Amino acid sequence: MNNQSYRNLEIHKIARKLVHNPAFRIRNPVLSIQDRVSRKGFTLIEVMVALAVFAVIIASAGSVFISIQQAWQRQKQTVELIQNARWAMEFMSNEIRGAGQILIPPPDGGQLEFRTDPDNNGFPPYRTIDYQKTGAVLQRRWRQSGGWQPWQELANLIINNPSGNNIFTKNGSLITIELTVEEDSRQYTLKTQVRLRN
Repeated sequence: MNNQSYRNLEIHKIARKLVHNPAFRIRNPVLSIQDRVSRKGFTLIEVMVALAVFAVIIASAGSVFISIQQAWQRQKQTVELIQNARWAMEFMSNEIRGAGQILIPPPDGGQLEFRTDPDNNGFPPYRTIDYQKTGAVLQRRWRQSGGWQPWQELANLIINNPSGNNIFTKNGSLITIELTVEEDSRQYTLKTQVRLRN
């Protein structure tokens, strides 16, 4: 065997010993940290930090969820309020449109009484309908050939119109209805005009 081969064989043997002998191993610092973590688990401080971060994330998500839910509830109440006021306006408009005679002109604008022909035949019995704002409630009652029926609530949360206009105003055969509803200091005004057919 020549000298060069002998040297290569010796280097190979020494390298083999170093690779297989744990005392001579060169360790990768990343692997050594991973080895220690996998052997020992998490420390108490690491667990506490992870729990604190998780608690902050959950608390933030919870507060966002509650805020969204409260905004949705407010929006839902507003939509219901406007829908109720719109329904009351449409209901009153349909009844006033068929009025034959306005019995009580609205001097203060808070009450309107008129007579209709429910059978549309031009003969009695006629129906008398009365609308009145009492407090924050708009009410309706009627009578046909006997006494007055009990008051029925048409809309609530009605306030005085910020424009200063009355709820009911009459100009010839044109009746203007202006309703303002309020909830949580938010005001919504609905206005319509109705021309009497008769």
